[in-house]
Amino acid sequence: MSFPVGSVITKKMQFKLDENSTKTKLNFYQDHRNRFYDTSIGVVNELLNEKTITALVESKSINGHTLNKNIIFSFNKENNNNFFELSYMYHEENIPTYLTYDSFYYRKNEFYAGGFKVGFENKKIYFSNQLNFQFSNYKYADNIVADDNVTWNDLSLDYLINDYFAAFFKSNYKMNNIDVSDNDSAMIDTLLSLENNVSNQHYYNMMSFGGVYKNNNHNLSFGLMLALTSNTNNDESYKPFLLYNFNFNNMNFYINQEYFTYSKIMPTFNYLVNYYEKSELGFRFKNNNIIQSVFFGLISDSSINYNYFSYSGEIEYKWIKCGYSIRIFDENVLFVNNSIQFNLAFYPVIKAENYDIYIKLYGNHLNFNRSYEIDFSNFALFNQINSNENFNVSTFDGEFGIIFKLFKIAFIKENIFKELYYYNADILIPNSSNYLINIEWIFND
Repeated sequence: MSFPVGSVITKKMQFKLDENSTKTKLNFYQDHRNRFYDTSIGVVNELLNEKTITALVESKSINGHTLNKNIIFSFNKENNNNFFELSYMYHEENIPTYLTYDSFYYRKNEFYAGGFKVGFENKKIYFSNQLNFQFSNYKYADNIVADDNVTWNDLSLDYLINDYFAAFFKSNYKMNNIDVSDNDSAMIDTLLSLENNVSNQHYYNMMSFGGVYKNNNHNLSFGLMLALTSNTNNDESYKPFLLYNFNFNNMNFYINQEYFTYSKIMPTFNYLVNYYEKSELGFRFKNNNIIQSVFFGLISDSSINYNYFSYSGEIEYKWIKCGYSIRIFDENVLFVNNSIQFNLAFYPVIKAENYDIYIKLYGNHLNFNRSYEIDFSNFALFNQINSNENFNVSTFDGEFGIIFKLFKIAFIKENIFKELYYYNADILIPNSSNYLINIEWIFND
């Protein structure tokens, strides 16, 4: 997609089929005070001959107004050497977006997406090809409507030479066709008028080929990458890439230098198609109780260069679990300078055999570049401004729950230390929620 994904991110269906051929999961959030309901129902059904059907339906509303709907369907079939997957998704959202306290419009997004994946695998060859498409209609900025048709195709071919060496070829293709209009004019091809380009189709195709070496402790991947794009100003020469991993006991050390392509629509409705270089050095450690990860990297393309640092981990000891992530970027280069996320959970030991209780605390902190401000009515979600200092946004949520074998009920208090939510520099939204009730229920066939 070219536009922000909005509310398209769906719930995870975290269960697997065991002796039951069908499982259904109900996930339900409710806040009676403002009539907020967030409901999802997921079904996984295993048919004969290694066929699996997965379906997910979601709906979210507040005060009687539907915010978003998602419908997802997937069919998967595998046999000895072949696999096939067919998928479909429908998404609709209608989000009130405030310009001032008493002035708003509805940010709308509706799309139909589908695709299929086919593949073959034996002792020497692995082949897969995935084709996806999407037909979208957006209203992300007031009075501006856009139609966006997107096609993706990912191809991967691996050939095993011997126990240590393999060769591969990969192709990643994406094409966009976008039309933009406003409420006062007929449909126009904005790309033609803004870019003076004879074609309204914008694409990239990143192809790479190379080799892989593996043994017990070492994993080395190397080769050449070629990025072909509709942007005639881009460098279309071959670029070398290298990825190396060293594993020793519970430790992993890696160093990567690789390339990625991207495309996005700009606030002026110019279309940007480009690729960037990513260099990263990292270290991971994992044992039964601790997972630690630290890495340092550099991102660069024709318009921007910045460094980043990340430290994250998970700790589990007896009845305590916690996770954390710290990311630091070059000061005042991106719209985010740094971020901190954490979760802390307590599972007290109780004598009951058929249920457990838990207490959780979640936290998020963002430090924003002083050159930007959040603006949900802006197409890019950020405005460039001139300010003397950076600004911070923090939220903390608390949760208490009871877990049974196939059922969970939890009480969630959002933004527990503040009465207002940050919406933008001029609007603070009151926290109207007393608490949320969350119910998860799994049904077996």
